[in-house]
Amino acid sequence: MESGQVVLERQTAAGAAARQEAVTALVPSIDAALKEAGWDKHSLSCLVVGQGPGSFTGIRTAIVTARTLADALMLPLIGVCYLECLAYAAGAPVAVVLAGSQGNFFAAAYSHASEPAVDPAYVALPELTERLGAWVRWIADQSSRQLLASHGRLCEPLPELKNIAVIQAQIAWDRLSLRVPDRLTMEERKKLADEFTWRHVEPLYLRAPSVTVKKSHAN
Repeated sequence: MESGQVVLERQTAAGAAARQEAVTALVPSIDAALKEAGWDKHSLSCLVVGQGPGSFTGIRTAIVTARTLADALMLPLIGVCYLECLAYAAGAPVAVVLAGSQGNFFAAAYSHASEPAVDPAYVALPELTERLGAWVRWIADQSSRQLLASHGRLCEPLPELKNIAVIQAQIAWDRLSLRVPDRLTMEERKKLADEFTWRHVEPLYLRAPSVTVKKSHAN
């Protein structure tokens, strides 16, 4: 993205096999995208990465890659939550609800398209209504909408995100647009890299892995 406009976007196919292929293709795809845009690594002023919630492997791979690049290139790194992307596309103020497992939900609320007014969390139904009860407008996926409707809470459908990376870039641009020129001096680059340091960008899993490790038994 440059001057608030998308220069180039790429998207991979969905599915488990495609996700595994995307892991190995991530860095080569970044290189290819830069070349196609006519940029090099020194053209960049900022990096943005999805923090989750989502696939454990996908989130971990993306964040490790983004942190490594931000550190090596001395760039600011901004992490964006998937729930914030949905709120941005739907238009805040809004509460966002996604179905989890075993009757739990991913939930957050945004008073505007920036930091959350209610932090993202992974909660059961009683806590969900307690956390988001003050919010008039809710958006949710289909299964959550059906369940919440049975409890008297009507929700709007989720907005369609054609490419999540574009929304992430737009959110990052909005955060930095008043402070970042098209080209940074080395002093400006270092200042922003210190303020939006890669060290503060962590995976936002929200829930524990759905894996049970059996205890070993001594012979």
